Amino acid sequence: MPARIHVANVSRRFPQLLVALAGRRISLTVAALLAPHLTEDNVDKLISDCAGMTRRQTEEYVVAFKPKPVFEPSIRKRPSTTAMEPSPSPSSSSPAPKPPPVETPKSSPAILQPARPEVYNFRFSADKDFKDKFERLAEVLGVENAQKHMALVLEKALDLALEKKDPKKKLERRRKRQEGATAKSRLNEVPEKEEGGTCQQL
Repeated sequence: MPARIHVANVSRRFPQLLVALAGRRISLTVAALLAPHLTEDNVDKLISDCAGMTRRQTEEYVVAFKPKPVFEPSIRKRPSTTAMEPSPSPSSSSPAPKPPPVETPKSSPAILQPARPEVYNFRFSADKDFKDKFERLAEVLGVENAQKHMALVLEKALDLALEKKDPKKKLERRRKRQEGATAKSRLNEVPEKEEGGTCQQL
């Protein structure tokens, strides 16, 4: 059902949705995402909370109401999309009939969607070199059963890359070095003795 029609139907029960749309507090996309979760008790709060949100932010917000299944980690080879024609039989002079064309499967869109609060589903395709590097990385990091712990392997790799390449991390390390050098310099400073004259006894 198109978002406009869906929102129009839900707005009959919750006119606050139309008011928020008219006032440009929320977009039509956000209204469509909120519509299935609206009740008499939460309609005002949900509209207020999602005012000014993008589609991605709203998806992250409403997933708390209806969590999605979390993907199980796996590495699978995509099936071949080409078909091999059979060789003609030597005993037959007539050419062998060609097999029906193989339908190329539609490629799945890249997915990065919230499944539950603080949990996201990722899905992407990569070539064999990537798979080999991933498995080798798991060995280097000491992570057993790489396919089962894909998130852990990738998170460790991201931490290493950010620690080395992120300008914010470099600035933070430089600041810590400077603070350490300053503190060390202060500890090594020897307070100067005040010169004073000799006291005479009366």
